[in-house]
Amino acid sequence: MTARAVTVGESAGGVFLVLGLLSRLTALSLTVHMCLAMVLVNAGTGFTTPRQGVASGAGTELPPMKVAALLVVLPAGPGPLALDRVLGVEAARRGVTGPLAAGPPRCAPRSSAARSGV
Repeated sequence: MTARAVTVGESAGGVFLVLGLLSRLTALSLTVHMCLAMVLVNAGTGFTTPRQGVASGAGTELPPMKVAALLVVLPAGPGPLALDRVLGVEAARRGVTGPLAAGPPRCAPRSSAARSGV
């Protein structure tokens, strides 16, 4: 029963992230899932993957990498092509306040004197 729930959760979460559907919620749930996997499954095997024995292929090096990637999605949110934006789940920078509200900084156009090399 637990194996099925984990399989469905990880598969659906991966598909949702690729499509950009409920990106922040999916990233949060997968982050919690990966942290639980590190504590409950991989804690006894060490950080790197053992080459032999019962724990072969079960090191803890992959889940922290996944958590780091998911922690990027949490504050950043969905990208411009995500279904969250298309369906209106998350607005494209509308109503955002703070230093990132205007988007990335833009360079001023060069003057004609700078272009001519004078």
